Amino acid sequence: MEEKEKSKILKISFSISIIGILLIFFLINLKPEISEIEEVLDEKRIDGRVRISGDIISGRELAEDFYLITIKDKTGQIDVTLNKNISKSKVEVIGTVNKYEGRIQIQAEKITKI
Repeated sequence: MEEKEKSKILKISFSISIIGILLIFFLINLKPEISEIEEVLDEKRIDGRVRISGDIISGRELAEDFYLITIKDKTGQIDVTLNKNISKSKVEVIGTVNKYEGRIQIQAEKITKI
């Protein structure tokens, strides 16, 4: 294979790799559509990534650096586990739906005061 062809293949491979890395970065940071809490409480949503917003109505520390808050919107309420304390306010949560001791909850990835 000629040096010109090797150089061309190398450039194409490099370009495809950069495009792939950018695509992965974009997909990781993609926010899910906002859902009402009532929709999130469906068992079919378990292990899915969701985004909700609502008011924190209660919160407590379960262990060192592990907190449980309850968030309420007009359709219902849900528990959210997170690794930092946050005061009562209106928040937006992105996280993964799971089930613990028979109750559906969200493990927060990101929580933002709104």
